[in-house]
Amino acid sequence: MSNFTYAQVPNLVRQELYQVSLEKQFDDWLVGRPLFDDKTGIFPDGDTLNVTLTADRDVTDYTENTQITYDGMTTSRKDLTVTAYKQDGFFVTDRMKQDAHQSEAFYQENVHKSGIAMATDMETAVLATANSQTLGNNNAIGGVPHRMKGSGTGGAITIDDIMFIKYAFDKAYIPTENRMLIVTPETEYELNKLLNITEVTNGSQFNFDVQGLVQTGFGDKLNIVRNIAGINIMVSHNLPAITAETLAKSDGTGGGAITGKGCVAMSMANDTSMPFMGVIRQRPETEFFRNTNLKRDEWSATCRYGFALKRPEALVTLATPV
Repeated sequence: MSNFTYAQVPNLVRQELYQVSLEKQFDDWLVGRPLFDDKTGIFPDGDTLNVTLTADRDVTDYTENTQITYDGMTTSRKDLTVTAYKQDGFFVTDRMKQDAHQSEAFYQENVHKSGIAMATDMETAVLATANSQTLGNNNAIGGVPHRMKGSGTGGAITIDDIMFIKYAFDKAYIPTENRMLIVTPETEYELNKLLNITEVTNGSQFNFDVQGLVQTGFGDKLNIVRNIAGINIMVSHNLPAITAETLAKSDGTGGGAITGKGCVAMSMANDTSMPFMGVIRQRPETEFFRNTNLKRDEWSATCRYGFALKRPEALVTLATPV
């Protein structure tokens, strides 16, 4: 009888072990709901769509037995253009498929991540439209700023900023339904630090699950868990960058350069009240190709779209540090 020890037959022991499944990177947090007024249905072709916006009418005093004054309505135009043409693609060689036991899972994960990348890029482009406001300017509408930096130290957000967003929307007659504030994780963290969470005992009763207090923070990923002054709070990683932009606080003080992200407050009451409009000329379309010359499977995807700022009164950008 023969005895086998590691020292006698080391070649029978695998020196390195590999996990069968792939450790996948976490997917991006996408808002997953309409962020813009979709004009695709009325803009199926062509370069630019001219959207006409109307203003209010004014009533004036009338004097008996005099000519009525006829005034025209003030109008303005906003242009929407297909600007982005995006692509992604990868290939897997025959040798890779033959020799790598994880090749099929790797292929499927590439397809999945490509879809996430397309969606992330599109959402980032929508939110970046907030920087269509005049940079370095308070973009006042009706005398009320619609672009400012946070009122806290270094431009950090405060509760006063959220109250001011409500004020700005109210002054602009924005519908009260579905007013949203999309903030960065850093900004949500600053909001959470403003809370004074003190546990209270009352005789034999103890609030073990902190009911009435913030359990999840102001933001729970993309789920709306907190509403302040009619403003729903959401968290996103895809907000537009602010680079050394000179902005003041909502009260006009504290002017200075700030670098960070632009938290986007907007109306989502309906299509017509949304500040952004967009066209998706080509939704992400995928193609598979068998390249016999190079002995590999090729996969690609493309899409085309464009976004523009339509209703500046329904948008407030709050610059905060990151």
